[in-house]
Amino acid sequence: MLDFKFWGCFIVMLCSALLNAESKKIIGFENAILDTSAEIQTSEGKTTTKSFTDGDLHNELTISDITIPNGSVITINPRVRIHAKGIQIFSGNMRAVKNPSGSCALKSVVVEAFVNGQWVELVKEDNIKDYDANSELPADSFFYRFDFSEPYEVDSLRVIVKDSHDTGKRKSGITDKRLAVIREIQFFSTTPMDKQFTLSDLIKAEYTLPVYRNTKEAKLTVVVADKEQSPKEAELIIFSPENKQIYSQKISLNVGENTKVIDISNFKNGRYCTLLKTRNGTHKRLLRIDNIPEIAYPTKPLNVANKKFLFTPDKITFKHKKNVSVKVSQADTIEITRQPDEQHLALKSSDFYPTEDGSFVMEVVDYKYRNYFKNPSGKRVLISDKLEGPYKEVKSVSKQRVKAEPLRQVFRPDAPIVPFGKEGPTKIKYQLYNKEIHGEIPANNVRVLYSYDSLFLDFVRKPIRASWSVGKTAKGEWVVFSKKPLFTDLWRYYGDKYDDGWQTNDNFAGQWMAFEEGKNELFFAMGQTLRRDEPYDIPYDNIASFRYLALYSTTNGTDWKFRNYLDIPTEDDKVGSQHYGGYLMQMKNADLALFYCLEYDCVAQQIYLDLKYTRNGIHFYRFPNSEPFLRTFNPKDWYFGHVFITPRIYRVGNKYVQEISRGSNSLHFSAEVFLQHNKLSDITTDSVKNRFEKRRFDTQFTFFKMLGGYEGIAKHCSRQNHSAGVLTFRVDGWFAVVADDVEGSFTTNVLTGAKNMSANYEVQKDGYIFIELKDINGNVLQTKRLTGDSLNVQVFENIPVKEFYLDVKMKNAKIYALYFK
Repeated sequence: MLDFKFWGCFIVMLCSALLNAESKKIIGFENAILDTSAEIQTSEGKTTTKSFTDGDLHNELTISDITIPNGSVITINPRVRIHAKGIQIFSGNMRAVKNPSGSCALKSVVVEAFVNGQWVELVKEDNIKDYDANSELPADSFFYRFDFSEPYEVDSLRVIVKDSHDTGKRKSGITDKRLAVIREIQFFSTTPMDKQFTLSDLIKAEYTLPVYRNTKEAKLTVVVADKEQSPKEAELIIFSPENKQIYSQKISLNVGENTKVIDISNFKNGRYCTLLKTRNGTHKRLLRIDNIPEIAYPTKPLNVANKKFLFTPDKITFKHKKNVSVKVSQADTIEITRQPDEQHLALKSSDFYPTEDGSFVMEVVDYKYRNYFKNPSGKRVLISDKLEGPYKEVKSVSKQRVKAEPLRQVFRPDAPIVPFGKEGPTKIKYQLYNKEIHGEIPANNVRVLYSYDSLFLDFVRKPIRASWSVGKTAKGEWVVFSKKPLFTDLWRYYGDKYDDGWQTNDNFAGQWMAFEEGKNELFFAMGQTLRRDEPYDIPYDNIASFRYLALYSTTNGTDWKFRNYLDIPTEDDKVGSQHYGGYLMQMKNADLALFYCLEYDCVAQQIYLDLKYTRNGIHFYRFPNSEPFLRTFNPKDWYFGHVFITPRIYRVGNKYVQEISRGSNSLHFSAEVFLQHNKLSDITTDSVKNRFEKRRFDTQFTFFKMLGGYEGIAKHCSRQNHSAGVLTFRVDGWFAVVADDVEGSFTTNVLTGAKNMSANYEVQKDGYIFIELKDINGNVLQTKRLTGDSLNVQVFENIPVKEFYLDVKMKNAKIYALYFK
C-alpha cells in the first residue's frame, strides 16, 4: 500500500532546476526526480523539447529560465503516472520589473491533465497579480500555487499560457509579440516520488503491427518482467476515434510474453486510444486501422486497344488462376564510380545518359567528409564506350545525348501541375492567401513545398523542416494558404503524446493529380512518423519513431484530408519494416502506375528498392511472395546499405537502364559513427561500441554477428564506399506472371478492342507457354505455343471477334507483357 500521509513534490525542469541564489538548495524539493521531458509549442507554431534526468539531489544545477510568446503550450511528460494534487509556477523576471516591458510574469493561465485518454481542465486563472516592484521578497521565492480540487492520476500535464504582464513596451519601441517568462514548474504528487515505480520496468506492451489493414484481428503483446511487483492482471480499455469507450476486458498476465487477440472486424478506419490499466499504473497505446478496398472484377470488357497488358496480382488481370503467381523481377547493377578518397565521404550522380554514338556518360558531384551533401568539392565527368565500363574521367562531353524516349513511352512523370518556374520555390515572393482577394485556386495550381531552412516570408517565419501548401492565382501570384505549416517533422513522442496522422519525416514520395478523368484533386505523399513502444521499438535507429508513407489530398489548397497509407507491414514482415520514400510513375497505355518504394528494414538498417502498383493513384497494392526489386545481403556489394535512383530510363539493347544516383555499403546507423570523426580511418571499435552498446544493438541488429561484432562493424564503417551506377532489367520486365516446374494456368477477363496481340516472354528448358484465344462463348478461335525467349513476338493476328479472352497454360516460363493493337 502506498503512503498517502504527505505530499511528494514532483518538479518538472524545463531546462534544469531552479536554485535559491543564497542557499543553493532546490526550493520545495523533497523527493527524487524521475526522468521527465517537457515539450514547448509556441504560439508561432515552433516546437522544442527539453529533457531532464537526475536522481541525485545534491548535484549543483544552474538556473535556466525560458521566455515564450503568449499563447504557448507547455506539455510535461513524466516517465511514470503521477497522482497530481497541486501545482506551483515560478514566473516572471523580478529584475525586469522596472524596465518598460515589466516583469513578463503570468497573468492568465490554464492547467490541464491528460486523464483516461482526454484532457481535463484543472486550473483556470485569468487575473493573477503581478510582481510588486517594491516587494522585498527574493525573486526565486515568488510563485503561484494552485491546489487541485481532488488528486488526479495523470499521464501528462500541460500549462497553457494565455496572457502575461508584459506591457508590450520596449526601450526600442512597441512590440506586438508579448512574452511570458517561466522559471520553473512544480507538480505535487500525493506519493513520494522515490516510492513510485516505472511501469515500463515491469511490463512492455505494444500492438504487433503499427497499422492494421484488411484483417479481422489485432494482437497486443504484453511482456511481463519476472519481478515481485509485476502485475498479475490488467484491464484493457479501448476508446473510439470519437473518444467513446467501446471495449473493456480483464486479462490475466503471466511472466514472459502474453498475447491478447482483439476482434476488430467491426472497427472503422482511425486511431483508437488503448489503456492497459494495472495496479501499478497505466500504459497508453494506439491501435491504428487503415483498411482499403480489394480490387474488384471488372464490370465490363477491358478495352485493350493499343494497350500494354501487364500482369498484376488482382481480379483485373485474372478471372481464374492456378499454380501461377505474379512476381517482381530482380534488377542487376553496375557500379560506375565511387568516392575518390577517404577525405570524400559522399557523392551522387547528377546525370547519366547514353550518347548517339553509343557511349555512356555519367556526371557526379563529390563532397568532402564533413560536408555531407552540402558544399560540393567538385564535379567529375566520366565516359565509356561500354555500359559496364571501364569509365574514364574527361573534362567535358560534347556528344549528343540520346533522349529518354523509353521514359516518355513507358512512363509519363507525375501528372502536370503548375511549375514554380526558373526562379525556384524559395525565390518567389509569397502572399498570405485571402479568398476574397485571390479567389478560388484549383488543385492543379497547388503545390506542397518542403524546406529545411528558416526562410523568412513577410508574414511568417518557416520552422525548420516543414511542409507548406502554396498555390498560384489566376493573376500569376504565388500564395501560401496558411501561417501554419501543413506538416512539421516530428521524430519523437513523449509522455502521453501520440501521432495523430499529421506529423512527418523527410521521406518524400511526390505529388500528382487525380487519375480519374475530369477530377481536379491534388495528392501528396510523404513519410508520416508513428510512435512505437517496447517490445517493438528499435532504439539504435536515428529517430524514435517509425516512418510510413501516407497520402493526403486537397481540391483547393486549404482543406486537406488524410486518405490512407501507401503500404503497411503485415504479420509476415519483419519487425521494423518501414519506408524511406519513393517515386510514382504512370505507365503509358497500361492503365497502371508503378511505385518505386524505398523500403527501410530498420532492424537491418538497410534501404532497398521494391515495387508496388496502383490503378487509381489512391490505393496501392503489393506483389505478394516476391523478392524485392533490388536488395542484397552481401556486405561486399556496393549497395548493401542503401540505394537511391532517379526516374530516368533508357533502352539499351534488350534492357532498360536506370540511374542509381547514390549507393553505398554503409548501413543507416553509420552516419552516427562517421560524423564523430574527420576521416574514415579514425573510426574505432570503441567509438562504435560507446555509441550503441546501451541501445540493444548487439541483440537486435540483424548483421551484428555476421559483420563480426563491434570490431567488425567498426572495420566495415571505416571501409565504406559511396558510389553511383545504374540498375538494369529486361524491357517491360519489372514483374511477370510465373509458372515453375508444375504446370500452371490462368484465364483472363473478357477483353475487347484489339485485332493483334504479341508477347514479351521467357521460357526455360523443358518449359512452354500455350495460349488459346476464345470468344465469350468459350469457342477456341486461335492457339499458339511459345518456347524460347522474345521481347515482342507476334502471337495472334486478325482477331475475328470484338470480345474475347485468353486461356493460358504454362510451365517453367514467364510472361512479362502482352501488347495489343
